[in-house]
Amino acid sequence: MAIEQIGLKDNFFELGGHSLSVTKLISKIQKEYSIKISMNKIFEHPILEDQSRLIENSIIVHQNSINKDQQIEFENFSI
Repeated sequence: MAIEQIGLKDNFFELGGHSLSVTKLISKIQKEYSIKISMNKIFEHPILEDQSRLIENSIIVHQNSINKDQQIEFENFSI
């Protein structure tokens, strides 16, 4: 059965996703965005829109941690 259209409200697993495809998805997300998302999070949030939000939030958290690290380095810099 071919899928004609995929929408934000679609369920990853109802579209044919399974544990192996979750592993592949996590790997692609990590490679593309330099963030880590657990398998459990994908199972907890099977709706594509929720997964998108999860990725966006993880990117923000990652960027904030980098900014904090840079700020700490700057504050610890002495002349």
